[in-house]
Amino acid sequence: MRDGSLRYQADDYVFDKDSPAVYHYARQAAHHHLYTVANSNAMNGAAPGSRLTGMPTATMVRIALSAAAGGLLLLIIALTVKKHIRRNR
Repeated sequence: MRDGSLRYQADDYVFDKDSPAVYHYARQAAHHHLYTVANSNAMNGAAPGSRLTGMPTATMVRIALSAAAGGLLLLIIALTVKKHIRRNR
């Protein structure tokens, strides 16, 4: 049984509860699905009593990279303008 065999409507799959192998793999697949949902970012702040504080790391990295790219772009523009002004004197 693959994890993809777990569905809401199991029309094409019949679960054999008496087979130890099928029971083991179904339990393992259910565990994988539940682990994925419980540890996903979608659950952040969803549990009772949980609070999100601070800025997510991905957002901080995005801001830092955008600021660095903007600074580099401004430096390139400034140096190009300076070089252009020197040539035209």
